Amino acid sequence: MNRHRIARSPFATAAAGVALLLVLAPAPILAGEDSGFQFRLDPLVLEGLYLDQDTSSSRFQEYRDLSNGFRLTQMALEGVSADLKRELRFEVVNGGRDDAFYGMTYDVAGSWRLELAYDLIPHRFGNDGHILWQQTAPGVYELPDGMQGALEAFNIANQSRLNFAVLDGVIQPWLATAQSVDLALERHRTRATVELGRGGAANWTVDFQRERRSGNRAFGASFGFNNVTELPEPIEYDTTQATMAGTWRWSSGILSAGYRYSTFENDVSTLYWDNPWRLTDSTHPSAYSAPGTGSVQGAARGFADLAADNDSGALFASGRFDFGTAGWLNVAADWIRYRQDDDLLPFTLNTSIGVATGAPFEAWDPANQPYGSADRESEMLKLVAAYGTRFGDGWQLGVRYDYQDYTDDSERFEWEGYVRYHAVWEEIARITVPYSWNRAILSASLDKDFGAAGTFGLELKRTEWDREFRETEGTTEDVVALTWDARFGHTIWRAKYETGERDIDGHYEPEAAEASYVVHGPLTTQEGLRRFDQAARSLDRWNLSVAIPFAETWNLTLRGNGAENDYDESEFGLLDEELFRYGFDLSWEVGAASSLHFWGERAQRDIDQLGRQSGATPSTNPLDDWSVEFEEINDTWGLGWNREAGGWTGQLNGWWSKSDGLADIFSPEGGSPNLGFGFDNYEDYEILSFEGILDYELTKNLTVGGRILYEDFTIDSFIRQDLRNYLPGALLIFADDGEYQAWSAGLRMTLRL
Repeated sequence: MNRHRIARSPFATAAAGVALLLVLAPAPILAGEDSGFQFRLDPLVLEGLYLDQDTSSSRFQEYRDLSNGFRLTQMALEGVSADLKRELRFEVVNGGRDDAFYGMTYDVAGSWRLELAYDLIPHRFGNDGHILWQQTAPGVYELPDGMQGALEAFNIANQSRLNFAVLDGVIQPWLATAQSVDLALERHRTRATVELGRGGAANWTVDFQRERRSGNRAFGASFGFNNVTELPEPIEYDTTQATMAGTWRWSSGILSAGYRYSTFENDVSTLYWDNPWRLTDSTHPSAYSAPGTGSVQGAARGFADLAADNDSGALFASGRFDFGTAGWLNVAADWIRYRQDDDLLPFTLNTSIGVATGAPFEAWDPANQPYGSADRESEMLKLVAAYGTRFGDGWQLGVRYDYQDYTDDSERFEWEGYVRYHAVWEEIARITVPYSWNRAILSASLDKDFGAAGTFGLELKRTEWDREFRETEGTTEDVVALTWDARFGHTIWRAKYETGERDIDGHYEPEAAEASYVVHGPLTTQEGLRRFDQAARSLDRWNLSVAIPFAETWNLTLRGNGAENDYDESEFGLLDEELFRYGFDLSWEVGAASSLHFWGERAQRDIDQLGRQSGATPSTNPLDDWSVEFEEINDTWGLGWNREAGGWTGQLNGWWSKSDGLADIFSPEGGSPNLGFGFDNYEDYEILSFEGILDYELTKNLTVGGRILYEDFTIDSFIRQDLRNYLPGALLIFADDGEYQAWSAGLRMTLRL
């Protein structure tokens, strides 16, 4: 199966054509008789591709384009002037494809340099999904009035018996004729860089970057707990960045400084979509649970504000200064201002939510939105200073300070209530929360070279966080590390062990979760629940590696590392996390024309969590507790082989990866959960891939050959288990990004001139 090509830009097609004209140009042009340049083509690889895939899964071509047709797999055209002071280079990778790269550089030695690049990066999320909606305008999804009216009438007439089976039966005839949709986007990256004054004591760089993202991806919209509506979110992003920087050098240091300005524009700022179960607007205190026996009311249309246009400006500087022959100081400073002033939407589109139904005003009327735009502004300050010196007999000292401060001084907007899921007015006052924080890391290291015994080191690091509107005002973590590096003969050893503690400065305040409410109600989370990024913990980490060259042509590297984070002061939440990883690299240089490489790694992660099932108020009954133990094992192994003999060149690459997860859930009898059900398909997947390339040199300028790639991917995940377009409470796109078996073959020609 060969399908799902992203629409290729005219620029990409034109660039591929220009590249092909260049390489097919007459010999006098390549020789550069009039230009003063001598050109060399090394290499040009032209390939015809064939793809056979047994499913419509997007995963095989998630980030690449191997569909049927031709591609300019590689092209490098270089020109050098007669005086060797000027160099021109054109480069193409996968020309004419969705994953193509086109580049050009022009370099005048010791003077200036120009670099141009155009890069395409596809991202395919899923194929052959299905939706009921038609996109009638960018970001506007509509349903036929007849469908909405029929489903609304059915729900009203059958409200007392509505359940999943009944709703599934009435929606399936409509899903049978639903349109197909592929979820994918492509990133078009353009970059132009000019460097002036190269080779001198001072030089300037002007850099311009633009990335255009076009396509769609899944968006989780909703009309309530029983009416999730997954839609393709239109992606039309444009990010532009311009940088100007200067660098000054002298005998004992270097200093750089500059300014960077960036903008983000979203051509589709709002998503609108019809409610499949309602044709007319209505409201009800339980409408956010519709459609069901409690309510069949709700909005006929919903909307969601998407990524907002924004911009940022940054001043930055960095430098290195030498002190004598043994000391140095590195410093860096960045100041960034972020701004966003997107227009705010009304409370709802539901025209039934107004004074007549208990709201303080007509919530659908934009005039009743008290704020016209977001008016958000924040700043980030980054400071880094590092000092190092060598002294005495083999001693080395290093000190580093790393500080970051994020400050949001935006005005706090307050609303007297909000509309829940487009369905009902909630008279609960809300307020924006301008989260701010700063982080400071102070570290020091002291090393001593003991000669044949190796170098021993001691490291100390303190990390301090200060936060606003979080559960902790501050946390402090102290870590001590011991290091050892040694060489015994040709064998190199490296080892490191770290241990530390993180403590909360003051008290942990669960009430911070209520910061977006003007009036805090009763606590809705467990008093003993701790967020893992702020919870007190103890940590231990280690790292060990050894590189062993032997028999002159063999190299073996063994490595292992592990970590344990113990959250022993947390009553609920993450309690313990352990990680153990080990692997090897083995290479063999068989001779000047052959090499062999093997590698492998296993990583195991174990996680313990504890929670307590609660309703509207937190439970105090230990029988409502539940616990889960996650175990993840990931294996990755591979090989690579290259061989040249008698005009033949061969390559073989293969890798195998497997992920095996287990979730063991327990709950005591007698509580709310009463019984826990674990699952052994916690993201279980396996992929096997082999690629072989064989080329034969017909002449010194022409090589022909072939390439074949085989991949087999399987996945067994509880997330995907029994998925379909309609599940209890949810209409899903259900795009295919699952299993596949694929063969990709290519006939290739390589030209060198």
